[in-house]
Amino acid sequence: MAIPRSARLAAVGLFFLAATTAYTYPLVFEPSTRLMVGLGDYLAESATVAWHARQLVRDPLRLWNSPFYYPSSHAVVQQQPAAFTGLLAAPLLGLGAGPLLACNVLLLLSMVTSGVLTYTLARDLTGRELPGILAGLVFAFFPNRMDHLGQFTYQMGALMPLATWAACRFLLRGRWTDLALLVATLWAQALSSLYNAFGLALLLAALAVALRLVRPDPPPPRILPRALVGAVGLVLALTPFLAPYWQAHGELGLQRDLDLATWFGMDLLSLLDPGVFNRLYGGRLVGLGRSEGGLFPGFVVLILAAAAGWSLRRPAAAPDGPRWVRIGLRALGFVALACAAVAVAAPLVAAVGLRRSLPSWLRVRDLTLPVNALPLLALAWIAVDARREPAPRPSRRQWTMVFLFLSVFTFLTTLSPNLPIGERRWGTGLFEWIHEFVPGASAFRAPGRWSLAFALPLALLAALGLRVIQDALRPTRATALSLVLVGGVLVESNVAPLRWDRLGSPPPVYDWLARQPGDSAVVELPIREVDNAWAMFWGLRHGKRVVNGHGGFDRPIMEEIAQASDPFHLPALLTALRATFPLRYVVVHVPELGGAARDWEKSLRSPPPGLRLVHRFDGDDVYLLDGTPETGVDLHRRFPTDLLRSRRLAYRLRLAGEDPDVVRWIDVRFNDQAIARFTADGGGRLEPPLAFRTTAPNDLWFRHEYRIGPEATRAARYRIGRTGVHAPVDLRVTSGGKHSGGTVSVRVNGHETLEDPRRGYSVVTLDPGDGHVLAVTRFDPFRSETESRRLAQFIDGVAPGAIVVVALRDNGGGQLETEGVRALRAVGGIEDLRGTLGLSHLIVGVKGARAGEALEFRGDRLLTATVGAERPVGVTLEALDLD
Repeated sequence: MAIPRSARLAAVGLFFLAATTAYTYPLVFEPSTRLMVGLGDYLAESATVAWHARQLVRDPLRLWNSPFYYPSSHAVVQQQPAAFTGLLAAPLLGLGAGPLLACNVLLLLSMVTSGVLTYTLARDLTGRELPGILAGLVFAFFPNRMDHLGQFTYQMGALMPLATWAACRFLLRGRWTDLALLVATLWAQALSSLYNAFGLALLLAALAVALRLVRPDPPPPRILPRALVGAVGLVLALTPFLAPYWQAHGELGLQRDLDLATWFGMDLLSLLDPGVFNRLYGGRLVGLGRSEGGLFPGFVVLILAAAAGWSLRRPAAAPDGPRWVRIGLRALGFVALACAAVAVAAPLVAAVGLRRSLPSWLRVRDLTLPVNALPLLALAWIAVDARREPAPRPSRRQWTMVFLFLSVFTFLTTLSPNLPIGERRWGTGLFEWIHEFVPGASAFRAPGRWSLAFALPLALLAALGLRVIQDALRPTRATALSLVLVGGVLVESNVAPLRWDRLGSPPPVYDWLARQPGDSAVVELPIREVDNAWAMFWGLRHGKRVVNGHGGFDRPIMEEIAQASDPFHLPALLTALRATFPLRYVVVHVPELGGAARDWEKSLRSPPPGLRLVHRFDGDDVYLLDGTPETGVDLHRRFPTDLLRSRRLAYRLRLAGEDPDVVRWIDVRFNDQAIARFTADGGGRLEPPLAFRTTAPNDLWFRHEYRIGPEATRAARYRIGRTGVHAPVDLRVTSGGKHSGGTVSVRVNGHETLEDPRRGYSVVTLDPGDGHVLAVTRFDPFRSETESRRLAQFIDGVAPGAIVVVALRDNGGGQLETEGVRALRAVGGIEDLRGTLGLSHLIVGVKGARAGEALEFRGDRLLTATVGAERPVGVTLEALDLD
């Protein structure tokens, strides 16, 4: 008697629920309190999902204006979109579940659903139950997936098997129902996890190419126009949710440096790395220490995949086809084996030190061609083989070829762009071209997180391999061996017991914040990734705007606060805090400050004006920050666009200090637009039209400027060394070597010119007539001799007579070479730092001066030089209010 399909699916679902329960124990029994130890991603992503869920109900038109990452607008773009996940979480939250409970329930359901859907797809391909269950186990509990159990969005890949099933059916039949299901699953996957959606898109694109080659006859005429309709529909459905990402692209630079992928991508040997949590093989096989873990699926899966590949060596019962087909298949097979052999042998030869004993033509140094040729050769094999075995539908053998190709292709997409093996680079990987030429790919830094797109075709290939073995045995033996292999996958995938932490009661500081009235922002110190995640998670409880944000892209605001608080520097910290408007509360988790806790408490025994302790909890201190009055030469305020949606920002300014030698004024700028100039005390309001930013914080600057009278600059203190040239501006230059503070600064009339100081020489050139900045650039001759030559070329191009300021940070002498020293002497310097490490060095010179005439210092301590005066003048922001 046949078992009904619904009953089979129910039994399979219970099986995967039992496996999920065992692997994640005790999460199933305590889903409201358990979370992975030491990981912030899960907390931050839980907060993001909960925000989406609540906002979809309260105000869906402002779905992107989350309270995190303040003062960014559309702050959701700092994380992956979670609208679909939020939609699933909304009923749970509506029933009173907390964010952690809702996300843990969705996590468990995702793992169970992953297994059931992959089982369904594999069963359709193989026609057997046990291969389907085995495929479901591989995809649902792929070791790399379990390594990422603390990254919630990574786990939201349950729809990948369904999308693949729908894509196969549409590409073979062209039916509207299959297309609608494909579009719906792609939409939901994109709004659950962009990483999985992008990996899935690469997988489906490769699948479409492979299936097109499997069927050499022209496609049904209805497929292309329907596919176009589906693509347009998908774009229209995603646009409201992804538009903020495109809008933010120009403002925030939502693209990643390719160098990041060298760390967040996989190694060529990752297929043998079981990752962190695997109980059977962890620490016993290859341990590459990659950021994204390993890709080892277990020996059972690799053997079954190999069995599937071995079954392709000759057709089961197909005609041989034309002679050129047979020759072509043999040639392709030979080339593919040669490429694979080179890719395996070259690193092994290098590892055992036999490279030098080989003839020069056998010393392979670059694996770009043999590695990247493998998927192309697999495609060519599919195309040629289809000429021998034409059929209206792909045979099981052809499906094996397709999923073998997809396994190779998707494995290569997870690799670092430099094809690493350990510390050695072996060429250019597929990701570099994807990053360069595929739209949107440059926003991804971690190709290793596309591993579920590799796990799915590998799981289906293993299922096809199990079917091959079953067909070679008698039914009873086939069943017994299949059960053993399924059990082997269960054992090899085991990660239990995992290290779980327990969510405690909400700290009382957050309930106190929730009771405070007004629309204001909160920052929590220290600024660190895990601490930021907790700030986001508890931010849902108090409802205030939160400056902290976990993950995402670089945020200069948080970086400024972090640098000023560790090591602790109260003036710089107050400046950074006041720049965020309206930042009201500073929550300090004193035990988390570590070594900075003593400095914090010592500095705040007598808090400066504008910062006062308002409440002290057990380990948590709350300070009230007053943003005004504040005095300086550059005063800065940042705020999101939505803050001024229905209100105006009013300010009042005052010229602070007196100095008869200068003519003074205050420039007011909003973003890149000059809006006012004051030559005396005054004030104003931000009035339209103003160019508000879509995502990036809006910048309001109050800048104190002055011009020195010509008589004052004739004084000796304005003379630059022994050059005979007088500076028309006040200069203050600081240089700190690696062991002398590691800092650098060049201030002109009190204003810092180095916005992004880094290691090496910073060079600032000034007009000798009025002192305005001509150029600011940086060179790192510690890194390479090329940087030293670049330094020389730049100084050679400076006009004679120009004032040149050179200041070193951290290190600069390591690979400084003759041309660089010559160039520094061309502005009046004389010191030679070649071969030195960690020294401080600064020059204030003039292009064309003789060596030794410039003002120059060198030493192993923090160095400061002043030309002109340090004037006690500035601007005071007396008030800044919303009205």
